[in-house]
Amino acid sequence: METQKELRLENGVVIVMRKPSPEEATEYLDKRAVATEGGGQLNALDDGDNEILQCVLSPCKEEVLELLEEYPGLSAELRDAYKQLGNDRIRVEMDHTLVTAELTEEQKTKRLIGYKIADQPLVAKKISRVEMKFFEREMSKLKRVPRKMLAMWASTHVLPKYGETYKTLCQQHPFLPVLLGMDLYGHAHVGMKDVEGK
Repeated sequence: METQKELRLENGVVIVMRKPSPEEATEYLDKRAVATEGGGQLNALDDGDNEILQCVLSPCKEEVLELLEEYPGLSAELRDAYKQLGNDRIRVEMDHTLVTAELTEEQKTKRLIGYKIADQPLVAKKISRVEMKFFEREMSKLKRVPRKMLAMWASTHVLPKYGETYKTLCQQHPFLPVLLGMDLYGHAHVGMKDVEGK
């Protein structure tokens, strides 16, 4: 798994980037949401650029900013490298076999979801009705999906017995907290269709 990436530009400059932390990845996604979904004060020069620049090991920040002024399209290339390093494509897959009768008894709830993430087992509590109400209020206020709240849900809903596994997975895959939070949000909904003739 990559922890650093080198980008060799045509002008001879080599940009070295490190993997973002889960907190940096969440902040990045939140800022990108403001830029792409609206709903918030947009700083045109920081739609996630600051989080990317924090991960540039060389050259120095001032030199990278000069490159961005000279080649504004470089921003998209840096974003792609940042997302690759953070593994924004990590699969969050359900695994029903992890939610056993013993586990539901131990947790005193059946409201659990089992996951297999990078071949590691993980079980999380489902989102509650009250949590969904707060989330909807926050979405209404921000006019976008609050990525920080999704990440917070993931962190607080993973069962303690899977806590260390989750921390390790987040260090390896920094976009995981938001992606897992999105999956928990998705499981708080149920499909519905109208009954014809009623």
